Amino acid sequence: MTPGFDFRLCEFFVVRALRGRGIGRAAAFAVFDRFRGSWEVEEMRRNEPAVRFWARVIRDYTGGACREEPSAGGFPRQVFRTCATFDQQ
Repeated sequence: MTPGFDFRLCEFFVVRALRGRGIGRAAAFAVFDRFRGSWEVEEMRRNEPAVRFWARVIRDYTGGACREEPSAGGFPRQVFRTCATFDQQ
């Protein structure tokens, strides 16, 4: 985990037959509600559906108070806080 973050989402999977029903979104919101603090969520670049899913879910969850930036390894990553206003600096 990158220093300065409280949580890092490492594994998340919704069975293909159940995708598109809001299950993943609801589960992600429940996890973010349960574990308050600073988060980083990193996706594999070649998994474009995951990159789009996480960008959309985190943007919706935070009301846009998030940042998308590459990780140290160059992978897509979203960073945000689940409490208080996200520091945009």
